[in-house]
Amino acid sequence: MSHLMTDIPTVERGAIVETITGRIKDLTKRYGRMPHDSNRPQTYRLTIAIDRISPLAWLARQDFARKVYWADRAGKWEMAGVGSAELITMNAPVNVAPLFKRLDYVLSEAPDGLRYYGGMRFDYRNRAQSESSPWRCTPDCMFVLPRFELLNYRDSTAFACNLLDSDLQDGRSDEIISELETLRFDVGSLQPERATILRRTDAPGRDTWSETIDAALASLDGDTLKKIVLARESLLETEKPITPWPLLEQLRAAGDCYTFAFQFDPTLVFFGATPERLYSRKGVLIESEAQAGTRPRGSDDEHDASLADELLHSEKDRREHQFVIDGIAGALTSAGISCRVDHEVTVRTTPRVQHLYTRILGRMPERNENDLACDATLLSGLHPTPAVAGLPSHAAMDRIAALEPFDRGWYAGPVGWISPDRSEFAVGIRSALTRHSETRLYAGAGIVPGSRAEDEWQEIENKTSPIVRLLTDS
Repeated sequence: MSHLMTDIPTVERGAIVETITGRIKDLTKRYGRMPHDSNRPQTYRLTIAIDRISPLAWLARQDFARKVYWADRAGKWEMAGVGSAELITMNAPVNVAPLFKRLDYVLSEAPDGLRYYGGMRFDYRNRAQSESSPWRCTPDCMFVLPRFELLNYRDSTAFACNLLDSDLQDGRSDEIISELETLRFDVGSLQPERATILRRTDAPGRDTWSETIDAALASLDGDTLKKIVLARESLLETEKPITPWPLLEQLRAAGDCYTFAFQFDPTLVFFGATPERLYSRKGVLIESEAQAGTRPRGSDDEHDASLADELLHSEKDRREHQFVIDGIAGALTSAGISCRVDHEVTVRTTPRVQHLYTRILGRMPERNENDLACDATLLSGLHPTPAVAGLPSHAAMDRIAALEPFDRGWYAGPVGWISPDRSEFAVGIRSALTRHSETRLYAGAGIVPGSRAEDEWQEIENKTSPIVRLLTDS
């Protein structure tokens, strides 16, 4: 294992580039004298403590085509990354097993703190290659090891540079140092992003939404299809290009969500703030959760509590929620993972909405030689959950493809990170795709017997309103 941590006092901003440059040159000189395992690539992570910097403000200052951002739901840490030490992409048909075999090949000897960040499409069978799809130039599945990272923890900040064997074998250190020298650390605060919305186009539109819901309800037979989740794409055309970094800072400040962004090229960014965990893994321990059934937040504490009580006692929402519990628990069991479902259904709140919530815990039967094989099984088994597709998932996805007039792309797909002994994935909902002056907002609603078109439309409005409000300050 090659774990080159720099346990030195905090480096001031002006000395960051100089310090890391020195470490890269020193590592390059010593590389030839190091023992190497020809069967495993070695990874190197040069890390230094630095003065406090906002990762999102730092990210906004960097001139890199590829960027990635991740902040955990608990508010313990956030990471902004630019460039790529390694980029792994796959296109349809997506089989995550080979991808995780490659990740295991690298991560089995990786230093602490090294993570690959990525995600994948909701359904590779959808219309990604259509000329009209805004997702046509994005990979169906992608994981990236950022070249440079800025990490904020609750009480510290660090800067890291990730290197692979090939970077030193090929003599690329000068190129990497040149990239390092372009980084900006003269970072101030981000100003709120404001824009005038010139035009909004919904797909499906308000006039056809009821027909779509009626068609979905007609498909439900309690056997071959018990639930379907229908989403909406809202295209906002603004008078100027939108950058997501100030929006993400405000979304993260609202709390209790995973905040993420993947910049595929200089103009195309998928970002969001999702409350929903797909799963987390720590060694052999798995944690997932069911979230389904929605109410808005109340105007005051009494109104808020009344809406939560209404949600808890809604037969329709409890039925929808149970579908999600059964789907996740069944997927874990099918993967050979013993699981335990919390008996009590509670209400989990986010700044704009509240959901029925149940925690689901799992344990792998024994520590495998390759834990990442478990991640491949979990992703394949848990995605898509009944909360974003329906139940049974394959029948629901077929119906979604027939009813939705847009390509979901990465919306509602898994997004997250993988490290040597841990992983965590969220569901990419409450999300948006922005390019130039066009921002597409995505959100969905679960359709079960008893669903009403007007209620489901309003639920989606509640879910997309945080980004609209931040943009328009309304």
